[in-house]
Amino acid sequence: MTDGAMTAPGDGAMTAVLCSSCGGAVAMEAGRSEPRCLFCGSSALQRHAMPEGIEPPEAHVPFAISSARAMSILREYVTKGLFRPGDLAKQTPTLKQVSMTAWAWSGMVETHWTALISAATRSGKRPISGAEVAELHDVLTPASSALSRAELSGVAPYSTEGAERIPEGGAGIPYEIGSLTRSVATGFARDEMKAAHEAQISHRVGANRFSGSALVYQLTGRPLLLPAWIGTYTYRGRVHRYVVNGQTGKLHGTRPISPWRVMAAIVLLGLAIALGVAIVNS
Repeated sequence: MTDGAMTAPGDGAMTAVLCSSCGGAVAMEAGRSEPRCLFCGSSALQRHAMPEGIEPPEAHVPFAISSARAMSILREYVTKGLFRPGDLAKQTPTLKQVSMTAWAWSGMVETHWTALISAATRSGKRPISGAEVAELHDVLTPASSALSRAELSGVAPYSTEGAERIPEGGAGIPYEIGSLTRSVATGFARDEMKAAHEAQISHRVGANRFSGSALVYQLTGRPLLLPAWIGTYTYRGRVHRYVVNGQTGKLHGTRPISPWRVMAAIVLLGLAIALGVAIVNS
């Protein structure tokens, strides 16, 4: 990591650290040093000026999961499973605390819809339709450049009920710098608001098939931070990344698989099938 002019930690000044490997960008106190990327473990880090046009977060959702609890959740997940590598339990994964950036949106949604529901008819279904207006609050849309939507969806949901304003000196935790301006994020917000309202209606009416057209208006949004623990295991030269929801402990990631255990299972299955055939033919 290359260092420019830095001020003393704790004075509220922030600097951006960019990973040239995964593209993740993190804001941290100007005097703080981070030897490796919080998202992929790479050491290819460089300091940059804070980006223009990206609004700083207004609030943060506090962490409810401690580092010890997050590590326990991660170890339990990775070291279980029939095909797990035998030496994986001996490894110590990296675990980093980071606040992920997101937008929280509120607004009105008007949805005109049609649906098919189960009914005592010859076809077993009946068409219904309607138009409904709802006010939705704190619908979240991620603004991450380093984490995939599958990862973010995998650890959802988050509740913003306990969100707190970020104090003047910062929350004291490195946070991911958002990759979306307000104008770009608004487009994603409309899609999320429409999908959320349609899902509510579809579930309420018990739709077997649902189609809707929605209009979103009076839309307001605020950037905020969501708590997360980022863990990594390295197996056979490949880095496996895990995201743990810092509010609920929900985990998303893929377990490393031992090719030898997979091969052994295939051989055993083949022997079992051959034995079964031999018994039947005897």
